[in-house]
Amino acid sequence: LRNTAFGERPNARIAEPRAPSRAASGSRIAMELPPHVLTLREVANRARRQKSRLNGRTRSQRIQKEKALRAVYIHTLQKSHSSLSDRIRELRRLILTEGVPPESEREAQGNRGAWGGACSLRGVLWKIMLGAIHLDADMYCSLISEGPTWKDEDICNDIFRVFQGNEQFKERVPDEKMARVLNAFVRLNFEPGNDSETRRIHPSDPDSALITSYVQPMSAIVAPLLFVMPEPDAFYAFNTLVTRHCPQYAAPDLQGGMLAVEFVLRCLEFVDPQLSQYLIGKGTRSWPMRTIVMQAALSFSAVIPPLSEVVKVWDMLIAFGMHANVFVITAQLVLLRGALLKDPNPLNRLQTRSIPPMDAQIVVPVALKIANIIPDALFTEIAAHPFITSQQLARIDVRHEDDRRVETPKSTRRRRRN
Repeated sequence: LRNTAFGERPNARIAEPRAPSRAASGSRIAMELPPHVLTLREVANRARRQKSRLNGRTRSQRIQKEKALRAVYIHTLQKSHSSLSDRIRELRRLILTEGVPPESEREAQGNRGAWGGACSLRGVLWKIMLGAIHLDADMYCSLISEGPTWKDEDICNDIFRVFQGNEQFKERVPDEKMARVLNAFVRLNFEPGNDSETRRIHPSDPDSALITSYVQPMSAIVAPLLFVMPEPDAFYAFNTLVTRHCPQYAAPDLQGGMLAVEFVLRCLEFVDPQLSQYLIGKGTRSWPMRTIVMQAALSFSAVIPPLSEVVKVWDMLIAFGMHANVFVITAQLVLLRGALLKDPNPLNRLQTRSIPPMDAQIVVPVALKIANIIPDALFTEIAAHPFITSQQLARIDVRHEDDRRVETPKSTRRRRRN
């Protein structure tokens, strides 16, 4: 995740900005900016220029580019001579450097069926990254044939709020679909009875994550999955995501989301201490609990519209780890820096109805840069928090980092020279 090419094309690293001269216009304001903010601002400006160039293409040029990119993805998926790990590594590189092509008309038509039709390219990529390649449709049919579970009332009270007003989503993913998937998850993982509300991921291991049958953020998490893949596929992808990739987000006390909020605060303090202190001064250190930051942490930013941008952010999260949502939220706060510092009531700008629409083409590069500049020890804690409790997190030896997520710039430079 911390490869220097993460979010940047090879041999195109962004140099640290020089301090502006005093004679320059606005130099006094620029010199007062924290150094990391200057770096992130340059990353955002570079992403905006890239987006402008892409938008400048004609419709036929865009279609041609999308077809060519789709062919590259399909060729990579079908490489029989390459191992699965090599193909996943190549797919991650493509997701970062090229993005995932938009949904084709055929995929859009197919996803409107009762079960969702065939899986879209994005859906296939998500399933591979999550490790949810195989599914048993008969088992899923058996689970839903037993009807609603004892958590159905809670589920139905939550799902109607998901992407309210988004007609495209509601047409493709009616509430009944979400209710079936969530009830099937409860039935698969829990048995009715006195002790049915929680269980350990690995019952024989007393230190394994403790998950509960249903928590409110699950309705927002399952929504993007159902939007890009058929219902049975979405069920198995959701079950894998919750139980293997972020079990602490399904803990009874929502510990994963609470830790994510704390990590957002620590990241913001590191990259932009001025904005961090301003927000704390306008409330307390618990200010995220009263804003969309808390909801974004619990739902992996699925609550921030529009849905078309949410799925682009999820391309990166699913490819490299859901913990990267911490960097996504921090990036959005940094991008809102100017408006927040000018507002005497900045927390009002961070409410669900007033938050600006997410722009994945800008947010993701800034998030990736944040992942590269924060201290190694902080990154290691963030990478581990979806899997382990806060007590276990305190015992982490930061000298032993996950090779999949952590790569020092020094080792990267050595490999490039070779």
